[in-house]
Amino acid sequence: MSHALATLDGVDQETRAQIDIVLQDARIWLQEQAVVRQEMFLRLGEAVADGNVQEARGLLTRVNAIAAHDRTDTETQTAGAAATFLSGVLREQEEAARRLNAAAEAKEEARRRTARQKTQALEQVRTTLRTLRRHGGTMLGTEKRRRVAMLTDLAAKAGDQLSRSETNQIEAWKARVQRERKTPAHVLPAQKELAPDPTPDRGRNVQQQKGEPRLYQQVARADWYSKTCPRCHAGAGRPCDNDDRVGPGRTRQLPHDERLRRVLHHSDARSRPPRQRREKRSEQPAGGTAARTWHAREVRCPKCQAPPEARCTPNETHRERMQWAAEFTRKLWG
Repeated sequence: MSHALATLDGVDQETRAQIDIVLQDARIWLQEQAVVRQEMFLRLGEAVADGNVQEARGLLTRVNAIAAHDRTDTETQTAGAAATFLSGVLREQEEAARRLNAAAEAKEEARRRTARQKTQALEQVRTTLRTLRRHGGTMLGTEKRRRVAMLTDLAAKAGDQLSRSETNQIEAWKARVQRERKTPAHVLPAQKELAPDPTPDRGRNVQQQKGEPRLYQQVARADWYSKTCPRCHAGAGRPCDNDDRVGPGRTRQLPHDERLRRVLHHSDARSRPPRQRREKRSEQPAGGTAARTWHAREVRCPKCQAPPEARCTPNETHRERMQWAAEFTRKLWG
């Protein structure tokens, strides 16, 4: 274009002067652009050498926009090196992102696995506690100790999933097993308390002496719950948990014997004189539970959940309530 303007014929002197000025300005602009282009490629090479990703990306984008054609071998080599450098950086970033994602997924999977293990351990704890509540009294000592040891391991796995009541039950069973280990196998605690007088009876027809009052009769009712229960860890003022399934409710009608003994050992416990007991043919041995005949109105109905002393709904007393009262009486009489 500039050559055609320079060799243009048939123009006057004024037009020729203007054409020469334009051509001179164009040459100056091309020289400036060549300098800018040279500096741009030089900066691009330096950015790649320094590892400056941001500057190299910006310069390569600009080079491809304004200097994509008529490149020298040096310019082509510089642009190719920049493109290779940026591609490598992109691959490294993608690989780092994949590693981070893999680590995050592994951490989340470990958290889910731990949560599943805690849930499974919690279910096993509850199953073992139910088994001990139902059969702990008749279970062999070795089997009981095995299950309590398993409870300890499962409790460690369940961690914070355990409720306070379940933790107290586990501690109570551990203490109970420890006490049974220390107690001689041939003499049970109940047998110690009920040991008969070594003095022989004068005759078979002589009436046996009445036993001492039961523990709950030796402690004033107002002091029953004045101390914490060492067995179920019920706090002062709260009834004992029904861990041995005596009665229909979640709490016992009477405190545990261990709690009553603790009250007796304190000087502030107010004992009351033993009550006169009626003679019965089927007199129950002395113990820590009220042994008497329980009627249907005195227990909670397991069908309609009517509380004690309340009528069953809608009309007459349910058969399940009468059966539960009979079962309650049977358990109390042993």
